[in-house]
Amino acid sequence: MSFFQINQPRVISELIDGEVIILNFDKGVYYSLNDSGILVWQAIQNKYTPSMILTTLKNYYHGANTE
Repeated sequence: MSFFQINQPRVISELIDGEVIILNFDKGVYYSLNDSGILVWQAIQNKYTPSMILTTLKNYYHGANTE
């Protein structure tokens, strides 16, 4: 089973006021995620497979056509 992995401790994140802030210490940059980005990031943290992430997004958006 393959899944994405967060490069900890070089990359950390925190959910603050409805957005995820991600800090990459190696590159000295930060990212801000909201909405679907939060769903994907939380799925990665929970070691979802790529197909599980896709299912999560489809379920969240009520099976919206992605083609």
